[in-house]
Amino acid sequence: MVGSIWLLLQLLSISLLSTTTVSAATTEQITRLRRRRANVKDCIDQPAGKFHNKDDTPPALVKLNQQLIQRAVVAARLSYVVQEFNIASKVNQYRNSYERFDAWEDLNDAHLVVKHDNVCYGVFRATRQRNLIDILQNIKPTNQRVPGTKCTVLKGFWNGYNTKYLSQFRTKLRQCIKSCNNNKKDCPLILTGHSQGAAIATVATMDLQKYKPTTLAFAPLQSVTNLVRCKKSIRASKIYNFINASGGIYDDAPFGSRSGKIMGRVFLLDEGNAVAYLGMHNNKPREPLARKIHAVELYRTRMTQLAGSFLSSPCSTRKNSLKIAKWRDGHWCSRNDECQSRHCSSQQQLCTSHLLGNKQQGNNNAIKLLRTSGSPCESDAACESGRCFRERCTLENGKLGIGANCVNNQDCDSGRCDNSGYRSTDDDPKICSPRRDVDSWCHENADCLSGNCSGRLPFSIKRCHS
Repeated sequence: MVGSIWLLLQLLSISLLSTTTVSAATTEQITRLRRRRANVKDCIDQPAGKFHNKDDTPPALVKLNQQLIQRAVVAARLSYVVQEFNIASKVNQYRNSYERFDAWEDLNDAHLVVKHDNVCYGVFRATRQRNLIDILQNIKPTNQRVPGTKCTVLKGFWNGYNTKYLSQFRTKLRQCIKSCNNNKKDCPLILTGHSQGAAIATVATMDLQKYKPTTLAFAPLQSVTNLVRCKKSIRASKIYNFINASGGIYDDAPFGSRSGKIMGRVFLLDEGNAVAYLGMHNNKPREPLARKIHAVELYRTRMTQLAGSFLSSPCSTRKNSLKIAKWRDGHWCSRNDECQSRHCSSQQQLCTSHLLGNKQQGNNNAIKLLRTSGSPCESDAACESGRCFRERCTLENGKLGIGANCVNNQDCDSGRCDNSGYRSTDDDPKICSPRRDVDSWCHENADCLSGNCSGRLPFSIKRCHS
């Protein structure tokens, strides 16, 4: 009984995460943030056989092509748009920006069908804040088999997909997919969402397998209850799960519950634009966890930064693919499976190789370990950037990256240290966040790209103005 109560409280805390306190800044404006090049050391191939899951094909890395990353930027943007209140009434507004745009919603959920650059997107809404019914949807303990598959999922996520407007959604999605048949080919299909919406996108993947979808899930809640059977009947290799990690902490939504499983490829995104590929179906718990890096805006910004650094990255291949392995020596970590060396030092909380061990044993030929942005430090000399600030290594410019703990706006590369997102206590540090677009909610001038946060009346709600 005590265990059941604990699980209920954990899931309730995840469900209360705010995904609507962030702005829908345009890709063009987000690119004004400084780009972080991936280091060539982040791309080193793993030795054959050095991977944690037999579902992976050697070597233990994955290639994310430029096209997929660009689509992930669009998917993250749409994952924000679907959160808008009364989105179904704004269809005509959004049809000015997209080739197709259809929306349905009820008190709990919303589905979008969007066409952009001849790609169709099926988009699903995350948990609505302060909506008890929607919160309870995340914690229904019963299972539901997805018709026509061998997969069972948590019933709440099935209910989030199987809405009263599901038939209309399927019809519009099919029409969108067939709208590219001038070349005798269907439009590619991307299924996406954030948090609860990402879990629903995974459920939709099972139902819509005939369209061979690619699923881009941001901070997915765990939804699959029979992973072993399900992964044999689903193209799980086309499910990409992206999870934020900053300065030694992890987004708690994907790891805060043990009631289901994440299916597909799993990636960690850090504040320095280094990506760690954890392999297929990696559901190992991570600690420590924090919900303050869960907001959809952070995911959108990190995907945009990854796309912006793509062409200049030393990891790019001739086929326009970005090779993603695991974090290199000097990067912070909590588990061995995050490191290229397969070793995370429990004392230092750093990825280390045997060369470092040799150094400690007096081998003068061993390399000197420098720490990457976000890694713990005690002095400037320990960091690649040459600066240790608030016991963490900074970016190359001496500033902190998106998602890093901060105190003042001046600490952040973006120029914004946000205190409007979720913090469990007043002592919980603020985080570096992207600045917001015109017409977005704000608290102070530093929140806005324009530098102008104001309201018509002294006590009115403020917005960013040009």
